[in-house]
Order: sequence, then structure tokens, then C-alpha cells
Amino acid sequence: MHTLKVRLILGLSFILLLVFIGQWFTLHYAITKVAKDQMYKYLAQDSESLLEGIRVTPDGDFKINEDFLEPVYRELNSGHYIMLFVDGKPTYTSPSLGSQTLQTAAVEPGIRKRQEIAGPNGKRVLTIMQGNIWLNHHVSVTVGQELGEINAQIKSESLSSLTLILPLLVATVLVQIIIIRLELRPLSGVQKQLRGIRHGDMGRIQGEVPGEIRPLVDEVNHLLELLQRRLQQSRTAVGNLAHAIKTPLAVLYRMADDPHLPPEQRDALKIQASAIRDRVELEFKRARLAGVGRTGAHTNMRTEIEDMVKALASIYREKNLEISFDAPDLLVPYDREDMLELLGNLADNACKWAQRKVVIKVREIKGGGIHIYVGDDGPGCSDEMVTVIKQRGVRLDESTPGHGLGLAICKDIVQFYGGSMNIGRDRFMGGLSVEIDLPGRK
Repeated sequence: MHTLKVRLILGLSFILLLVFIGQWFTLHYAITKVAKDQMYKYLAQDSESLLEGIRVTPDGDFKINEDFLEPVYRELNSGHYIMLFVDGKPTYTSPSLGSQTLQTAAVEPGIRKRQEIAGPNGKRVLTIMQGNIWLNHHVSVTVGQELGEINAQIKSESLSSLTLILPLLVATVLVQIIIIRLELRPLSGVQKQLRGIRHGDMGRIQGEVPGEIRPLVDEVNHLLELLQRRLQQSRTAVGNLAHAIKTPLAVLYRMADDPHLPPEQRDALKIQASAIRDRVELEFKRARLAGVGRTGAHTNMRTEIEDMVKALASIYREKNLEISFDAPDLLVPYDREDMLELLGNLADNACKWAQRKVVIKVREIKGGGIHIYVGDDGPGCSDEMVTVIKQRGVRLDESTPGHGLGLAICKDIVQFYGGSMNIGRDRFMGGLSVEIDLPGRK
């Protein structure tokens, strides 16, 4: 699909080409008309002169005094011809015609007529025919000139004008391209700002833009504000829901300890209450890890992991965990909240089941993507369970307690970015390890 810039350039260039072609044909027509009008003028002058040079021979024949003839009319096949008609009959032809005649006829006195006719050897001849009365006789003279020479001059002049028009057309197209680029530059600025919004460097489109695209920019800004507000409302609602569940959850725990209930009902209540509690704790930990930073499409992994490790060390301070991490100090093209949710779930699971040690590693991979590794020295899971995890690839909350919590969310995030996630046993520490590859983004 062509861009707007290309379509404008092609469209305007086509219009300019049509305009210049029209100008060239107009110029060609003008040159032809001027040349033929000039020829008619000279032929008319010759016909006037020839009418004055008519004489009568002793035999009573009408002829033209050859003293009035230009040399071109005396030279055979010179392309300049004369025919004299008296009372409608041809009485004289110029030596240039030889034994041939022109396909013409006499005209009435007082009439001057222009005509293009067939001449000797099939060539076109431009003629002027003029009638008069001389010695009570109707006299008509036809003077003609072949168009070959004048057509060659017209062609030469037209080609000369074409050599001027073509560079002018090219220069006009180049100027048009420059003007279009200058006029579309604000759109490039809007594109850069949208890229900055996607990268999290800014929150709205700013600056002056042409009036034609101002409504579009305003609508985009309104949409961005609406999305940001809804995102914030959604996260606030999740936090409020987690707080609201705490009180009913405490009631469920008290009911589970009621000795009047059958043991199987108390066990069922405890299982369901524990599941709700785990989810609430996860949401609280996510909120503590995410903090109040601004959502953005670029994330500094080292800075965020460093803050997250401090939060995890505080949450699990009774376990005195050794949480080590290694991450590049650079921005990666992924949403901050998504990365915090992804790393927060993985690291929280690792800390929950680790004995003493948790390792978090992030490194760049080919194509601008990243590789994430989170491992612990906890009990991990059996090879059979790893196989089940890989086969199901869905929510693991029901598969095994602890490790599955939040992994389904992680998988959704990884799939959203077009990445891959591998769950297995850590080769060195023996616990669970999760490795994620996220591709680069433009």
C-alpha cells in the first residue's frame, strides 16, 4: 500500500504531466498557426504583385510578366507555384510546376480564399486564391507553397520547446515533492510523539499541528486519557476488591473452625478460604511491587528488579533469603506494569518456596529481545508434574499448591508479547526454574 506522501506525489505529478502536455500541444498549435499565418501573408503579397503583373500577348493570351516573378517560381519543383485563371480557365502556370498543375480552381472577383491542397509528387501545398476583374475579364491567381519546409521548422521549434518544458516539469515535480514533505512534516512529528507515547516517554500529543488533523489529534489525546483513566480505575478496583474480601474471608476461617460443622465441610471451607487468601495476598504483593510509577511501554529492568527485590526481602524477611539478580541497566520495549506483574509473580513464587536462595537473571538476546530466568532452591516439582505443566499450559492453580499461583497470568503476558515460557527443574539449585524469551519490539 502506498503512503499518503507517495499518493500525493504521484497524483500531483500526473496532473502536472497532463498540464505540461497540454501546454506543449497548445504551444505546438500556436507555432503552427503563426507560421501558416505568416506564410499566408507572404503569399497574399505575392498574389497582389502578380495581379499587377498580368499582361496580354499579341495573340490575346493572358500571361504574367516574369519580371514580377521571384526566382523560386522559375525553378522547377522549387515548392513555390503559381496558376493563373482567366474567365475560369487556366491560362498560365509557373515554370516551377513544369508540366503539372495544382488541384485548384478559379475564385470570383473580390474573393480571397485560403486552402491546403495536394501538390506535385503528393506533397501538401498551402495556397491563397484571389479573384479580380482585369480588362472586363474575370482573373484569378493561385499562389502556393509546399508545407514540407515549414513543417520541418515547426517540428524543430516544437522539439526545442520540449527540451525546455521537460526540465521545467522535472524541476516542478521536485519542488512539489519538497513542498509535500514540508507540509507533511507535522504528521511525522505526530508519529514520533505517538511512538514516544507507546514507549512511555509522554502521555499525550503536544505541539502545533495543521487544522486539518487537529480534530484527529484531539480525539487521540482524548482516547489516551480515557484508556489511562480506565486502566487506573481497573487497578484501583482490584485493590479495593482485595481489601473488601478480607473481612468475609476472616468470617469463612471462623466458620471453618466451628466444631458444630461436619469435618468434611470444615475441610472444604478451609480449602476454599485458603485459595481466596492466596489470591488476595498475590494482589496485595503485586500492588506493593508495582508501586505508584507511571505506566509506560519502556522499562528499566535493573531499576525495577532492584526495587522489587527490596520489597520481596521485606515481605519474606523471616526467611532471611539470599535474593541475587543480574539485569542490564537499559530500557527494554515492554510495558512496566506487565514486566512487574510477570517478574513479581515469578519472584514471589520463588521466594515462597525457596529454602535460602533465589536467582533472577535478565539478559539481552538477538533481535532486541530479552531472556528472563527465575530459579530457587526449594522442593521444585517432579518430572511428571513438569510434563503435566507443559502439556496443559494453562492455569496451574489447581494443579499443585504454591508454584502454580500466578503462572497462568505470566503465561498470558508472555503470549501477548509473542514470547515463550519454559518451566522445569533448576540444574544447580534443584528447585523450580522458569525461563522466558520475549522477542524484540519496534
